[in-house]
Parts: sequence; C-alpha cells; structure tokens
Amino acid sequence: EKQRPQKQKNIKIKKTNIYDLSQYIDKKVSIIFAGGRKIKGILKSYDTLENMILDDVEEIFPNDKIRELGLAFIKGSSLESFIPGEYEEIQELYKEMITKDFK
Repeated sequence: EKQRPQKQKNIKIKKTNIYDLSQYIDKKVSIIFAGGRKIKGILKSYDTLENMILDDVEEIFPNDKIRELGLAFIKGSSLESFIPGEYEEIQELYKEMITKDFK
C-alpha cells in the first residue's frame, strides 16, 4: 500500500526589508524604476514590502528636464534602484570611478 505524503503545516514566512530604510527617513533619496524612470524626493515612510511615501518628488527626464510631482506613493515591486542622496551626485561619483579605472 502506498503511503501518502504528509501534509506540511502552513509555515508563515515573515517578510523583512533587505535594507534598513529607517536611516533615510526625512532625507533626500533617488529612485530608478524598472522601466528606467528616475525620481528624487524626501523619504517619509515605508513598509516591509518596500512600498514608500516620498514628499517633494521630482521626476528627472533623460534631457535633464524636471517635473514636480509633490507627494507620491512608490510601489516597492516597481523599484530597480534605491539611492541614498541625489541621483546626480551618485552619477558624478560613478563617472569619476570609471575614468580612474580606465586611465
């Protein structure tokens, strides 16, 4: 007679943040979305799924034009990159690193 596999108990896995975002509350952050759009703003709140609320949000277009959005809810699953500080500052540091590496 065949034995039936035992049913596993429902195990609930607690979702936790990969990053400790609490250190960035009320600080300027930049976000790059999966589709390539870029925004910057002040992190006001977040949850365990990395959904965020940002204030004073500005969208940065490829031609460096800026559109003011104000308060925004950011869905965590749509994020590609979370950058503490201004996107432009990180971009400049990256350019410096590349030019140093290839000299």
